[in-house]
Amino acid sequence: MPLRADRVSGPADLDRQRSATYHVVRERLAGAAAAAAGAGLDWAAVPVVECATNDPESARVALAGLLAGDQPPTAVFALSDQLGRGAIRAARAAGLAVPGALSIIGFDDSPAAAGTTPPLTTVAQPLRERGQAVGVLVRALLAGQPAVPPPPGEVHLVVRGSTGPAPAPTR
Repeated sequence: MPLRADRVSGPADLDRQRSATYHVVRERLAGAAAAAAGAGLDWAAVPVVECATNDPESARVALAGLLAGDQPPTAVFALSDQLGRGAIRAARAAGLAVPGALSIIGFDDSPAAAGTTPPLTTVAQPLRERGQAVGVLVRALLAGQPAVPPPPGEVHLVVRGSTGPAPAPTR
């Protein structure tokens, strides 16, 4: 997903991640960084690749670049299901088994996530409730009333077929 409106694609260092102007992207990256730290990983060593657009083709191109590198990933956390779908396509094009060689997780639990092959593991959020809350905010603003944002909705992991144990290290 884009971090800013400047349509940049490619590696995103810590400074670029922290200065993301899109709140949702900044928060998702912060959550991923916290989870990595909890697992004993140095977030600065985790490659983060920005896609200028939130679509499967952008993710396919981004992941193809990572897979061609010296240390291809064994797992991908895509910041949207659209990007997760593109990551699955890139893995398939590279001849990698998902989840055998590469696990992929998306975010949103969009209807398309369950329809991918394999079905995409994803972080689900209450999309309908969020849409309704936005409608309430817009109506309040249009009526000249104060608009109070609702609290964040609960998220949960929906485990499907795109994730599994990490591959055994090669010697």
